[in-house]
Amino acid sequence: MKAGGEGRPTVFLLTDTQIKDEAFIEDVNTLLNTGDLPNLYSNEEKAEILEKIQLVAKEEGKKMDASPLTLYGYFIDRVRSNLHLVLAVSPVGDTFRTRLRTFPSLINCCTTDWFTPWPEDALERVAHSLLQDAQLEPSLLQRCVEACKFFHHTMDVLGARYFEQLRRWCYVTPTSYLELVLTFRQLLLKKRSEILMLRDRYVTGLEKLKEAKLLITELQEELKMLQPRLVETSANTEALMIKIEQDTIQVERKKELVAADEAVANRKFADARPSRTTARRSWPRPCPPSTPPRTPSTPSSRTTSAW
Repeated sequence: MKAGGEGRPTVFLLTDTQIKDEAFIEDVNTLLNTGDLPNLYSNEEKAEILEKIQLVAKEEGKKMDASPLTLYGYFIDRVRSNLHLVLAVSPVGDTFRTRLRTFPSLINCCTTDWFTPWPEDALERVAHSLLQDAQLEPSLLQRCVEACKFFHHTMDVLGARYFEQLRRWCYVTPTSYLELVLTFRQLLLKKRSEILMLRDRYVTGLEKLKEAKLLITELQEELKMLQPRLVETSANTEALMIKIEQDTIQVERKKELVAADEAVANRKFADARPSRTTARRSWPRPCPPSTPPRTPSTPSSRTTSAW
């Protein structure tokens, strides 16, 4: 839309790591051949494109038929002029060769730009750029860059020796160098984080030990201050325990005397119980007082004479 309708130069970059399905390459092959993909736009979008491209043609002074087919052809021409496809692929393996045979437009309609091995300054600049945020000292950063370059060149030498012995190539591409530097950076940051965490735990432990030492010193001072009082309290406690033992002995003795007296009293009470029962039985029972019978009232003289 932007490349054909607005005339904006656009680059479409596709790497081999982004190709999840071979249909992607098929669409790229069709786009390289015709500049268009079938059934890509809906009817509404195609009408919008035709309307916009007609205005563009008038502004540019193009004299052409206003039929939809002509306008859409002009739109495709503008797309092919402004849209550039960039495919970044690795030549290692059979996948690249198979794709070239299956989709010939990748050769016929593309310009192959082979990347030769990077020079020394390129390797050093790339490593510096990728390790810039690793927070390394300048001298240490330079040594890390030199180590990465040494590993890369060593693999080139070993790859040639591998081919001489086994007749098989081991390719070391610039992508491998980028992965090496990025892996080193990731490992560096990970190990630094782990070391900093261990250092913080160690420092925290030292602080805790220091606090414990101060607390022990304070407790020892308090114990020294409380030592005389503890001695005095211990002596008082021992004297109190001796007194309690003596009082316990006296109480036990009194307890024995009381128990003996209680036994004597219980025995006397048991001996006196039969006599008490017999005495209660021999006691006369009290009779209720008798009431004389009532007589009729008589004169005083009769009463006197009766007596």
